[in-house]
Amino acid sequence: MLIQINKRKKKLYKSKNIIIKSIFNTKLTDHFISKFPELAAGRKNYYKKEVDISKNICLAKLFCYAKKLKASYIEKIKLKTHSNKVVLTAKVFY
Repeated sequence: MLIQINKRKKKLYKSKNIIIKSIFNTKLTDHFISKFPELAAGRKNYYKKEVDISKNICLAKLFCYAKKLKASYIEKIKLKTHSNKVVLTAKVFY
């Protein structure tokens, strides 16, 4: 009895590590709160929104770059927040 196994060729992808940085500024928020001190209770929320906006900017840059490469998939996405910037590192296969 012969068993025939279908052997498919695995497509080998090239990989590339991408680092994208986005800087956010909290000076405008601090100036706004110094002018209107009654809104100071929401300072943490303002900071959180600034970080979220810069994360979205990083992700948009990543997907635009992946589209230019005609990437097949993105394996890892890591976001790190520092005091005034967000750093995105990703591994893209194309």
